[in-house]
Amino acid sequence: MTEFSFPSTVGVFLTSRGPGAATRADLAATLEELERLGYLGIWFGEGTGREAFTAAAVMLAATERAVVGPAVATVWGRDPVAAAAAGRTLAEAYPGRFVLGMGISHPHSVRRRGHEFGKPLGVVSEYLRDLADAPWTGPAVTPPPVLVGAVGPRMLRLAGEEADGAVTFFVDVAHTARARELLGPDAILVVEQAVQVTDSVAAPPASRGYVEMLLGNPSYRRHLGRMGYPAEMAALIPRLDRLVVWGDPAAIRARVQEHLDAGADHVALWALDETGDPFGLETLRALALELPAISPSRSQLHTSVASSCAEWQHDTPRERGERAT
Repeated sequence: MTEFSFPSTVGVFLTSRGPGAATRADLAATLEELERLGYLGIWFGEGTGREAFTAAAVMLAATERAVVGPAVATVWGRDPVAAAAAGRTLAEAYPGRFVLGMGISHPHSVRRRGHEFGKPLGVVSEYLRDLADAPWTGPAVTPPPVLVGAVGPRMLRLAGEEADGAVTFFVDVAHTARARELLGPDAILVVEQAVQVTDSVAAPPASRGYVEMLLGNPSYRRHLGRMGYPAEMAALIPRLDRLVVWGDPAAIRARVQEHLDAGADHVALWALDETGDPFGLETLRALALELPAISPSRSQLHTSVASSCAEWQHDTPRERGERAT
């Protein structure tokens, strides 16, 4: 495990419409504001906009203290030698500020790149081994931490055994508690959490839209089922607030604290609002005053939290069979 610590327990998860599409000037101005507000973790997905490592370089140059990491860069986008070299280059230029997040992506995205999806666990395991063994003749540098995009139990175990930790996405607090168990006590756990500051009691349009977008992806529908949730919007509504948190800033702070107490090291906020702003600045500004009240300490996992995700705690018969082979 690579020794690493975050400068803050709360960061932001930027959508592809943000870092992927914004001009460099707009992106830099936004990141400078986020850093001033206290969000010292900048996470972003890799889509069809900016390439992940060059985007990270742009974001690192625009900030002074924030940790920057793709969450995640697809393993299909560059070979392990290239990824290792890019990661070390950024780690040498910005010591302690770059995290290398890698993941399997989704079948439709992989096909678009001209690859066959393959068996996710085998693909990622081989990639991690090759990443660790990649040759490097550049200056002496401590490699950046390697985190795996993981939500299922087998990928989480792999992330704890063969990488420095995991980034999870679209999860509830019970999932965070179980993820910590599977990763082990020393691995890094970054959790994405969608949030919206609003006076609405019912799920506001932006929060509903976030979930509806993800339900369009078969991978996330399977993920919901594994956590014990229905994968249809109408049936999901009564439990939607376990996956997305909306309300006043104090309510959102409480959810962030629950993830930290359940074992997360860092919570990346996907900020939603009704303005259409891809960065969600309205919500992030409103939440900033709550950041000092968040405690970074992990508490003991409560049986009630862990057991509330009982359906997800155990591999399915198919998963057990695949692991045995």
